[in-house]
Amino acid sequence: MKTLAWQTLYNDATPWPTASVAPQVVVINLGTMDFTRGDPGEEFDTAYVDLLRKIRQAWPEAQVYGAIGSQLDGANYRAAKASISGAVDTLRKGG
Repeated sequence: MKTLAWQTLYNDATPWPTASVAPQVVVINLGTMDFTRGDPGEEFDTAYVDLLRKIRQAWPEAQVYGAIGSQLDGANYRAAKASISGAVDTLRKGG
């Protein structure tokens, strides 16, 4: 998603017009597939924090919500929730 999140369409490299669009809310619903076989670890956490930083930089006034799909349960759900919450906390502490 590092690249796709900033494209207008998944199959078109045209960049999303971040300067001309000012959303009030951004919802990130990523990670379900990453956690279906367990916690993917630090690589996911780092990528999620980087994505949050880019979103905050592009739209500093937007409310940002981290969500997780309903397909996970048990330990995989708890790991995803902890990872996403940890990424959000990292940005809260660092501005």
